Amino acid sequence: MPFTEINGKTIFYSWTPASRAGLTFYFIHGLGSSHSFWAPCIPGLVAAGFSCLAIDVPGFGQSPYHGKPHDLHEIADDCVAILLELGKSLDRTIIVGSSMAGIVCCEIAVKHQVAGVVSVGPICPGPETKEAFEHRVAVVKKGNFSDHSRIYIMSTALTGLLRPTDGLEGIVNTVDIPTRATGSKATRTAEAFVRSLIQSSNTEAYISLAQAIADAPVPEYKQIKVPLLCVAGQEDQVAQLEDLALIGDSWGAPSKTELEVLFGVGHWHCIEDAEGVEQCLKRFGKKVESKLPAY
Repeated sequence: MPFTEINGKTIFYSWTPASRAGLTFYFIHGLGSSHSFWAPCIPGLVAAGFSCLAIDVPGFGQSPYHGKPHDLHEIADDCVAILLELGKSLDRTIIVGSSMAGIVCCEIAVKHQVAGVVSVGPICPGPETKEAFEHRVAVVKKGNFSDHSRIYIMSTALTGLLRPTDGLEGIVNTVDIPTRATGSKATRTAEAFVRSLIQSSNTEAYISLAQAIADAPVPEYKQIKVPLLCVAGQEDQVAQLEDLALIGDSWGAPSKTELEVLFGVGHWHCIEDAEGVEQCLKRFGKKVESKLPAY
């Protein structure tokens, strides 16, 4: 399996080149997920002429946890280092981030000239987000669920609350997050996929990344001058349409922000409706590519 050493970390990546020298989609997963979240979309995108790169954040998927606190700025820097190590150009790359990685892809776009940004159900930093994730971390560390906690978890579809003694299986079985974070379109197979992703995460990495999300500042959206596509789940209880509108209103690019809504879909977009996400990415990728100089 392909691993690389970046800034003292061992990071797994999946690189699938297209037959032509077109744009690259660079996929970054969210909390409690892995590169496999994007896997259903990649074959169709490659067939359409887009190369695809996906990574596992340390402590998730195939990447071992390094034992140090996560930092979203550092994750962004690591992502850039991997791309450059592979000899790929940032200005020919569309950065795609799901959930918390919606913050990461914006941090990359603030510092570097990329071809475009796609935020799939992005989490928006702010007081409510900070409170939600600090509450999540506190519950994880205490290893108990009060009545208030149960109501809060169910109402917001938060994933990853667990008791360290039970591991991630404890939270999945106790609160049954996979069926609450997905939408009405999700199949039982999709729910099982989500369950597997959560259970395979490193517990300490999950806690650390949740705290990093709580501490994350609002990205400097005004500084980003490239096209943006937001993909929303109609039934997403974590990243709601109002949050995506705030990002779009703050975006610095002269072109209008694009919004695609997937009906019957919750927060695990690529697993619940891979075809829908794939079509959104193809449309956006072709539009971005048509406006760039010939490669």
